[in-house]
Amino acid sequence: PEGRRRGGINSQAQRRRDPEKYRQLGCNTRKVFAKPLHSEEFAELVGILLGDGAISDYQVRVSLDRNVDRQYAVFVRGLMYKVLGERPSFIERDEDNTILLTISGAGLVEVLEQNGLKRGNKVVHQIDFPKWIHRRRSYQIACMRGLFDTDGGLYSHRKAKKIYLGWCFSNSSKPLLQSMMDILLNLRYVLAIFQ
Repeated sequence: PEGRRRGGINSQAQRRRDPEKYRQLGCNTRKVFAKPLHSEEFAELVGILLGDGAISDYQVRVSLDRNVDRQYAVFVRGLMYKVLGERPSFIERDEDNTILLTISGAGLVEVLEQNGLKRGNKVVHQIDFPKWIHRRRSYQIACMRGLFDTDGGLYSHRKAKKIYLGWCFSNSSKPLLQSMMDILLNLRYVLAIFQ
């Protein structure tokens, strides 16, 4: 048993040193993910992941409503492929009416963490926008678009024979809510009553 254990450790070390050799032999090797360039598309995907996304040790997943978000799920799938370089699986689940878009790979999780995202429970971590998004106005707008598409909504209400359009956004992370408010104030999207 001890010899098999040492052999397994040695084999794994050799695979890490020369993964291409083992890939050509048909062996399972760790997927290599390129680091995405900071862009508006990546910022929008970050917003989607901060909203309806989940990052575990080995997977990145976006969960969307099957009845309402089908067309949006097709868009998100294309965006994930464009930004991350791998097409996510598209699974429809009857039991909870969801569409799951999933990409597996520990390397992808590491790449996303290098870009300011965190694996695990977003509420426990009290997640926030990655720092690189705060550096450019177009990234802020794109990230907010992704967040609003997943955690936001529009509504209308009637008051004194007029119809008003309302905008709402909810999230359980206080730093994320504060960043959203700060960006909206800087972009002059929020009226003076919030100042």
